[in-house]
Amino acid sequence: MEVSFQYDKAAVINALRYHFLHRQETKMLRILFVVLFLLGLWGYLKGFFPYAVVLIIFIGIILLTLVLYYVLPNVIYKKAKTFHEPSIKLEFNDGGVSIGTHAGAHHVSWQSFNRVLETNDFYYLYRNSNTFFLIPSSAFPNDTERNDFSELLHRHFSNYAVK
Repeated sequence: MEVSFQYDKAAVINALRYHFLHRQETKMLRILFVVLFLLGLWGYLKGFFPYAVVLIIFIGIILLTLVLYYVLPNVIYKKAKTFHEPSIKLEFNDGGVSIGTHAGAHHVSWQSFNRVLETNDFYYLYRNSNTFFLIPSSAFPNDTERNDFSELLHRHFSNYAVK
């Protein structure tokens, strides 16, 4: 099976946002900030803390949101050369995936990836918790080819997840 595509900046940035916002560490950090904010608010209402404590925690929440939602996705998008390729050609088979760009092709075996996540817009092929390859669902010309690709991934990954 073979597909060709070009990355769409807005779609990739949304995919990167999804990745950052759904990481376990990020979820824990957001919960921690909300708990701290509620404790700070409670402490302020009871007279234990000055208003500045609540304000500082709230500013921390705003900064965390800005970093996760705007800064990190845009920085990663700008740094990753793959997202700026004029065309990417992928060839899939039971041995892995060949990734072709204007600079050449590179074959990656399925064993190089440790998990796969499928969303409505992208397939995330994770090498580790921080490194992944994005394949847009729109790269597949029809539902049949997309389903064939999903079945291929299901055969190779027992931890295949759909969100």
